[in-house]
Amino acid sequence: MHRVRGRGFFLVAAVAWAAMVVGLPSVQPKTLLAATPTTGASGLAAGGTSAGASSSVTAPAVPTAAAANGRASAPPPNAAAFGVARSGVECRPGVRQIPDSTYAPQCVAKFSGDNGGATANGVSATTIKLADRYLAASVISGGGPPPAKQLSVINTFLKYFNDTFELYGRHVEVEEYQSPHGDALAEATNKGRDAACEDAIALAQEHHDFGVVYSQALPFEDCAAQNHLVVFDAEGRATESFLAARDPYLWTFEQECDRVAYSMLEYAGKRLLNRPATWAGEADYRTRRRKFGVMIPDTPELQPCLAIVTRGLAQQYGVTDVQEFDYQADPSSLSDQTARAAIKFKAAGVTTIVMGTDPYTFQFMTQSAHNQNWFPEWINIGVSGDDTDDAGQTYDQTEVDGHMFGRTEYLPDAFYGSPNSEAARLYRKLTGKPFPSGVGDGGYRLLLEVFTMLQQAGPNLTPAAIGAANRAAPIKRGEYGVYSFQFNPDGSPGFSHGSMLDANELWWDGSRTGVNGKRGTFLYNSQRYLPGQWPSTPPDVYPGRP
Repeated sequence: MHRVRGRGFFLVAAVAWAAMVVGLPSVQPKTLLAATPTTGASGLAAGGTSAGASSSVTAPAVPTAAAANGRASAPPPNAAAFGVARSGVECRPGVRQIPDSTYAPQCVAKFSGDNGGATANGVSATTIKLADRYLAASVISGGGPPPAKQLSVINTFLKYFNDTFELYGRHVEVEEYQSPHGDALAEATNKGRDAACEDAIALAQEHHDFGVVYSQALPFEDCAAQNHLVVFDAEGRATESFLAARDPYLWTFEQECDRVAYSMLEYAGKRLLNRPATWAGEADYRTRRRKFGVMIPDTPELQPCLAIVTRGLAQQYGVTDVQEFDYQADPSSLSDQTARAAIKFKAAGVTTIVMGTDPYTFQFMTQSAHNQNWFPEWINIGVSGDDTDDAGQTYDQTEVDGHMFGRTEYLPDAFYGSPNSEAARLYRKLTGKPFPSGVGDGGYRLLLEVFTMLQQAGPNLTPAAIGAANRAAPIKRGEYGVYSFQFNPDGSPGFSHGSMLDANELWWDGSRTGVNGKRGTFLYNSQRYLPGQWPSTPPDVYPGRP
């Protein structure tokens, strides 16, 4: 849970590069919090709700299509839909376990009876053991909060959720596990599997954990599934086929690689194609019809996603001249690689470059473009933390200020932890204090989903029960966007292991101050779009500019 704003790969990339020059000693695993079950509410009045005053920082409007409205959530097996919940809430249809959250599950009456005891590895009659794995260098958070500050907020939510969610006589223990084996740089580039597997084996066989709260890279996720560990938020932009092949162990609350690709294909086809490169830095490009370049790592796992875009552009829109540059995620050669990429794209007349990269490659690429006097439009697709203020502030501002825009599933940095977000409102109720700055949402959204899965799985807790619960879970919509496992990556009805469905449009303004107090921030339009909903009009960015 060592994340600010919920960005997994961004922190992996950040610490991977930092790890090349900074070595940190390993730390033995320790328990974050081992709360005992309680019978009453903690900090929330029974049946209370939050009015939520308006804020200057608000989430974009979520889609209003009928498919996003959801359906009533069925209570888990052996749970009564009527009665009084552990939180003190009077349960009835439409009432949630946490009334203040639009994402919490249907309220269920307090459980009594036999929960089955040790139903799975890491599960007993009284506890559910989870791990929070991170690599040694990930305590270097690239300007993020001190670990103690972030952990304090996490523990506040963790205790409250243990007191409030129906866990059938159990409580969750989260062990902070600093890896003695994994390598940040290797895992960030989908290597280092043997070392990652040592961690997975240790967590399953020595620590006897049921699952891992959060993972940042595919090698560990592969090993975790092989060792029957549930990864509740398996980031790293896996494809749906990767996740499905490891069912029921891997789930994610960010968009899978192929879902991002389908979203980008629709965005490009409806918003960008057959229009001039209006926001290019090169004046001559602004009157030309856009010609695209794509930059993406050369890892085999990402190539199917690139193919979705290039094949779709050719088959649906007749665009066959997309220029590609597949780079190696090697920090020692980024300067040379991006220089070659800039030369290639400029020579090919590319007006608009789509960046499927990490923030460091993005930074080097903008510098190399400037060195080549090449000033295109920069399309940011919202992966790997490319669309955070911290990242955007490192890019060559001559290249991106007024010239970088795109699509993202995330919200403005300033929204996470803003005074009227769900996380901040709940924290204020629980502690009487304002939400701390610099901690994102304090792990709120992630923990909420973890506890939702555990409640919906019922008393006979197993990985298969988690899978069955997710297959029956309702569509949820609110300030973070629309979530559901009931749709394929292309947006058609079905099932997938990633639940984030919609996306938003953003652009970079180098003249405004970001939430971190530094110059430069991403701005967002006021509407989010589900698959099929992107309008066939020019991008709604840079209002007031020609």
